[in-house]
Amino acid sequence: MEKARLFIALDAEDFVVDSLIEATNKLRKVIPGVRWGNESTMHLTLKFFGTIPLLEVREIDKAVKKSIKGMESFSFGAEGVGGFPRLEKPRVLWAGIGKGKENIEYLAERLEKNLQEIYGAEIKKFVPHITLGRIKRRIVLNKEQLHELKQFESKKFGVTTVDRVSLYSSDLTPKGPVYSKVDSWSLI
Repeated sequence: MEKARLFIALDAEDFVVDSLIEATNKLRKVIPGVRWGNESTMHLTLKFFGTIPLLEVREIDKAVKKSIKGMESFSFGAEGVGGFPRLEKPRVLWAGIGKGKENIEYLAERLEKNLQEIYGAEIKKFVPHITLGRIKRRIVLNKEQLHELKQFESKKFGVTTVDRVSLYSSDLTPKGPVYSKVDSWSLI
């Protein structure tokens, strides 16, 4: 049985991605050991499935259509920088969401509800964000690194119009993941 590593995401517009890349280029000079994202990895993940049988794409299609039914396009603003689990000892560095956060949370909640029958309930709370970089080994950021990150705390990277939801496959390579769009669904 054929399988793929899949996730559902919202795409950010090019000028927003460019602004995020500009920030990561500044941060990469002071925070080593981070696998920084690139233009193709800057998106907002709504649901990560992991590796699943391709036959399940039909069920995903039904759940997404049900989730977005009657939903109009909206905008979201990428702003600020943070870290999971916390900024001082991050595993993930991210850009947060300001404007439109409620719309994204609502969509993610509907998706979760409609996918729950297939995949069960998500254990961790959904936090809308765009991943800027991942850190494999545990690090503690020093004062200089925290200072650089905090310069982006209130940075507004731009506003994206969301008119579709996309399903992506993720192929892991030594140079990082390679994403391919599998399907997309338009909002009204």
